[in-house]
Amino acid sequence: MKRRRATLLLVVLATGAFGAGDLASRLAGAIEANSGSPKAVWRQIAGRRALDLQCPFDTNDAQRCFWDLPVRLDLREPAGLVLTLRCPDAGPVAQFNLYIRSNGVWHAATFSPQATGGWEQIQITKADTRPEGPSQGWSRVDCLRIAAWRGENQSTSMQLADIQTIAGDPTVGILCGQGDTTYARRTAGALQDFGILANLVDQADISSSLLQSYQVLFVPHLPNPDAATENALLAYVRNGGHPIVFYTVPDRLLASLGFTSGPYYPASKLPGGLGGVTFQGTALPGAPERFIQHSGNIMGAVPQANQVAAWWLDSTGRATPYPAVLVSGNGAWMTHVYLGQDPHEGPKALLALAGRFAPELWRTAALSRLREAPRTIGVSDMSAVVEGFRQAPVEARRQVQ
Repeated sequence: MKRRRATLLLVVLATGAFGAGDLASRLAGAIEANSGSPKAVWRQIAGRRALDLQCPFDTNDAQRCFWDLPVRLDLREPAGLVLTLRCPDAGPVAQFNLYIRSNGVWHAATFSPQATGGWEQIQITKADTRPEGPSQGWSRVDCLRIAAWRGENQSTSMQLADIQTIAGDPTVGILCGQGDTTYARRTAGALQDFGILANLVDQADISSSLLQSYQVLFVPHLPNPDAATENALLAYVRNGGHPIVFYTVPDRLLASLGFTSGPYYPASKLPGGLGGVTFQGTALPGAPERFIQHSGNIMGAVPQANQVAAWWLDSTGRATPYPAVLVSGNGAWMTHVYLGQDPHEGPKALLALAGRFAPELWRTAALSRLREAPRTIGVSDMSAVVEGFRQAPVEARRQVQ
């Protein structure tokens, strides 16, 4: 929840995608409930006109109550959705879900209301979802399903007042390849740690015009792109975009970034495996000294002068001759996927890579951490943080400045 609260500060209503108005005006037809779920009823509740969604787990046998809301929505450019929801008692519910159906494929996400009895905004990004089958892109969303799964045999309810699309940071995109979406979601989560809400671009939706919106594009895992995807990425580079690519990358795309691949090193050629990544000097400003990552295989690289920003460490922490991160004027390449095994230092490395090509992201990250500061140190507001700073040792104040 920490990450979601931080990024909500950056939420912008994408009015072009869902339009102005109230929830009723956003629906494209009648709401349907599953067997055992009462009909959704419009009521005036806690100062809002909202859908009242009753979950009578004390009297029915349904494993879940859900309601299908028909919509007409293009989610290619928005980063996700925000629900304005109220849940007086979440205790009887084992799990809450939002399912988004786009081009015939359901994308499922879980969420957790605070259950304070007041209205709250619940952010669900595309990176929070998992497709139930191969994704067909986000161009045609026609149904949103809200579900509550039985936890206890007691009645409860939800009220839904609004659904809005949200725009992510206009600077950063993440290309989500077909198949395993783990790497794209992991990258998105690392950036959200710094308040950067990056939009997930589905490979099924890829186009030169869509990619051109982003100054930086993470490509976390794209082992065998089709010709259309590869050509769109090449056009993106030609038009001044900066891909940050990982692991196996087509030679034409590597060449457009100024890199040359070397031999593949499987686990059998890396006895004991690898233990981390160490950055050298000031090759990548803002990067951590090192981060932990136990990779079992990597792609080799034939770097040009000054391209290597980081080297692989072996399992004992000693430097190896294998480049881990290469940078050029056009983009960057990490010779394995990002595994997210170092939750403190790993995200800093991704931020440093993005910040190299979009320096304004450093400001976004700093403001996000400042907004989180009161809650992080257990005080009520920023004035207490400032007072604590004034009383800190001189060396600590110098480092903060």
